[in-house]
Amino acid sequence: AELARPELLNADADKSEFLSLYRSGKLEGSGNAFVVFRKKSVCSAVRDKFNGIWIRYTATTTDVEEIKRLKSALGEACLGSFLDTCSDGISDSEARKERSFARVQVAVEIAGESWYPGTRVYDADSVAPGKPMVVERMAKVIDDSTEPTTALWSNMGKGRCRRKQRMFQGVRKVLTVWTAIGILVYAPIAYYITIPFGLAQYSPSPLTGQVIGITLALVGNLIGMATWDATVFVGYHSKSRQDSVFVVMSTFTNLLNTILFGGGGLLYYIAQGFNTVDMSDLAENTPRKVRRELELFGAFFGFLIPGWLFAGAIMGKCMGMVVPVVQTFILARLAFVWRCVPRPVAKLICMILPYNPPANWLSAREAERMFAPPLVSIAWEYNMYIITPAVCFLVLFVMSAQAWKVFAYLTLWALMMHLIHRFVSLPTSRKETVGVHLDETAEKLWGIPLAVVLAASGFWGVRCEALGSNDSPASYWIVLLLFLFGLLLHQFALQVLGPHLPAHTDLVDRSYEDVRRKLRYTWFNVNPVHVLKSRFCPDEFGPDSSDILAPVPFEFGKEYLQLAQ
Repeated sequence: AELARPELLNADADKSEFLSLYRSGKLEGSGNAFVVFRKKSVCSAVRDKFNGIWIRYTATTTDVEEIKRLKSALGEACLGSFLDTCSDGISDSEARKERSFARVQVAVEIAGESWYPGTRVYDADSVAPGKPMVVERMAKVIDDSTEPTTALWSNMGKGRCRRKQRMFQGVRKVLTVWTAIGILVYAPIAYYITIPFGLAQYSPSPLTGQVIGITLALVGNLIGMATWDATVFVGYHSKSRQDSVFVVMSTFTNLLNTILFGGGGLLYYIAQGFNTVDMSDLAENTPRKVRRELELFGAFFGFLIPGWLFAGAIMGKCMGMVVPVVQTFILARLAFVWRCVPRPVAKLICMILPYNPPANWLSAREAERMFAPPLVSIAWEYNMYIITPAVCFLVLFVMSAQAWKVFAYLTLWALMMHLIHRFVSLPTSRKETVGVHLDETAEKLWGIPLAVVLAASGFWGVRCEALGSNDSPASYWIVLLLFLFGLLLHQFALQVLGPHLPAHTDLVDRSYEDVRRKLRYTWFNVNPVHVLKSRFCPDEFGPDSSDILAPVPFEFGKEYLQLAQ
């Protein structure tokens, strides 16, 4: 109550601002059209029959560089009639008349729009800056399995070319963060711990191993946040697609980070004890060789438990659930209740707070959004559930009679994570929609830990000289081959033995009204511009618009607001 100031809300000012933007043409379209069908079966039938429709329009750009890129992307000139049959002031005979055109061969972005291969540019010889161009391009029918709540409306206007550019920028950001972590974290650990202990042929204390494991977990969280920011920066149109890309990126960055960081900390033990015991001729082994390989297992075990396996996971949950709430509460009190900081500092605090509220006052809605529970964020969890077993399975490459302890602790870790999610994360998190693509991606990536087990069998086959000679380094190529074979076998099993149902399969043909009554969300009440238009200028939709008017936006947790609609 101390933070909210609802009396400063002004609905008339909001309406005036929206109408000025709408009627002045400053609200640019995204280039995407959404068609809602009365029946699911009709939607699937149309999608199966048509790949898309040709649209014709006039485009203009004054950018000389864009014109140069367009000319280099165009192919040979051809003759043909318009594919778009709409009249648009053109007679039928004029539409059938053959005219010169050239097809775009490589995707290019012109005037903020992506022109994909196959786009027709008529009278391509006369293309020039500032001169209107008659263009025809295919408007493709996209997958109809996308849920309305997974649409990222603010990214709809970003074309493929622009997303590719932003993708490379995002990769550069992740590499920059990784380089900084290497300089500030990896290098000091190697300089002060790994190299000195290795030269002294002495093992660090168990406490040092725990600290390294916890540090690795914290570094993994930082890299995960950088990867998430880079993925969001690309501008994917669907949250399902965005989450799937993030799972792939975070899995590989986390795996590489664990191997480099963990392997660097264990470098001395790996160099001294890995594969030192000759399994084919036990008589040549010495107690020193056996002790070195057992020391390698002991160092790896100390690195995993509890520092990396338990402490890292708990600290990650605290950083994602506890720290943001405490931080937001303290900063909000400083800026809006106590007001004990100078105005420049208050502005800086507001830049840190969620949704960046203005420094002069805080509305009830902004206060609610700031302290809203976090989303379930399943995409953040998958990479940990893939990488953790894969790293623990690496113990299969080391000789020890105590290896079973790693799997016992891995079972306890799985139980701990289940309890945390069941009784902590889910009750304190908001609901969100997750597409089937995310589940499919995670199932495919689960082949990594399974392939590690198969590769370990090949490794021991070579050490025992059942699959090659232990003295020949070339024999160990079978380890890599079995790992790749395990990945391919897992993908094949997913395709043949456990295929997902097609996204547009009609198991039950329900009407649009039944689905809307059950789910409460539609393509209309999740579109922010459509909601504003429905609220402030409903007459723009015409007389028969009761089915598409959506003056109240949909939000998970506030479904009751849709009951009056």
